[in-house]
This record gives sequence, C-alpha cells and structure tokens, in this order.
Amino acid sequence: MANFRSIHTKMWSDRHFEALSPYAKLIFAYLLTNPHRTPSGLYQITTRRIGVETSMNNGEVEGGLAELIKAELVLYCDDTATVFIINAVKYLQNTKQMRLSIVKDVLYNNSPLSEKLLIKHNIRSWAEWGDDEELALAQREAEGLEEDG
Repeated sequence: MANFRSIHTKMWSDRHFEALSPYAKLIFAYLLTNPHRTPSGLYQITTRRIGVETSMNNGEVEGGLAELIKAELVLYCDDTATVFIINAVKYLQNTKQMRLSIVKDVLYNNSPLSEKLLIKHNIRSWAEWGDDEELALAQREAEGLEEDG
C-alpha cells in the first residue's frame, strides 16, 4: 500500500461532505488515507479496525458509516467487511499499472461490492482498458468469475 495519499481540497466544500457529522467526516478522511486502502477504493476493513484507528466507539463508527452510505460516498458490506469508496478512482492517473491494480482488486476481493466497482467505472468494456496480454488475462478471469457468481 502507498505511504502517501493526496486528497482534493474541494472535498471540504462539497455539499455532501459539508452536511456530514464530524464522525462521518473523520471516517471518510480515514477511509481515503489509511494504509489498508487500495487504489480502487475497494478493500476489506472491519468496523472494529476503523474504531481502533480513529479512536471511535462502535456506535460512532456505525453511525458515521451509515451517514456516508446515505450520502452515497461509500458502500459497506458487513458480511465481507468490505468498503467501497465510490469515487476513489476519479482522481487517479489512468495508467496501465493503475488499471491492472483495479482489476486485481476486483478479481481478488470476494465481495458483492466488486460488482458495484465494475458498474460505477464502466469496467464492462474491457477494450478501453487495453489489449495487452495482462489485461486479456484479467478479462478472462473476470468473465469466469461472473459465470460462477
């Protein structure tokens, strides 16, 4: 995982973000910057881990996550302890390495939220992601996972 993450300063003036409680704002900033985060914004993290690393109790974490979900900033799957930061990819550079990283996040994350990431970023059209061998392999693996699911 990256040791450095940048955050767009316009986050603070976003109308969805402005309306959040201090707990939800802290959780969102944490989800964007913690060492467990992946480039795609799809990764496993328990609510307990969020609480430990932000010094919040379980009720504060669950309330903050509920606000973030309602504001359509994140999705969270309790069954797999997986978070998806909905617009995490929006400000990333569109490089081959980044695209492969996102594809791998989807392929190796056993969560219903993986499908949400594919839909959100229109990753159904693999052709726009390139046609080299690595991306072709990722496509075949993803199509195989869809048939199984």
